[in-house]
Amino acid sequence: MVPASGNPRGVIISNVTSPFVGSHTVTWQGATNSASYDISFDSRQLDFRADVSVTAPGITGGGIFTSGCTGNVQFTTDTDVLLSVDSHMQYHLPPGDRSAVYNIIVGAIGGPGYVSDGFASSPVFGDPPSGEYSVQAQDIRLPAGAAYSMNYEYTLRSFSGSPTLLSTNGGHAVFTIRPVPEPATALLLLAGITAVARRRRAQAS
Repeated sequence: MVPASGNPRGVIISNVTSPFVGSHTVTWQGATNSASYDISFDSRQLDFRADVSVTAPGITGGGIFTSGCTGNVQFTTDTDVLLSVDSHMQYHLPPGDRSAVYNIIVGAIGGPGYVSDGFASSPVFGDPPSGEYSVQAQDIRLPAGAAYSMNYEYTLRSFSGSPTLLSTNGGHAVFTIRPVPEPATALLLLAGITAVARRRRAQAS
């Protein structure tokens, strides 16, 4: 959360052991941000889920009030892995000059990006004052030998509006990582599919 004064407040979580469940809440000048985390991993799969809720009052007399929850999960892998993303946001902006921002970004640190999607709404420019948006991706291959970063952002900004009316933004971000199936496993799956197809043809004849 970054209040209007520019005084940032945040939480850093490191050295996570599996499973990990945690949460934190920050309140400042009428805005309350909260996030909960559920992390588990083993040799077969890594699952990370964040549930986020962000609020921000309007502001009078000039300035900008910025309130948000952002997350950055970094990992390395020595084998190719498959990434899946399931994320959602829902927002509401009362009258005034306000905006909501939502981003999901996954990429190699210092290298190519693999997921970059999001949504922004500013009703003073004709955007809807409330709505929802989802980002989903399935089985994106991440090559071995790189460090990766998974990022989410839920942000609100107020340039005007009543301080007693709160903007809201929130949702969930789920990242799943699993190894690419070994060739032998893929061949077994293909053989099973072929056998089923042959049996179906035999029954049809």
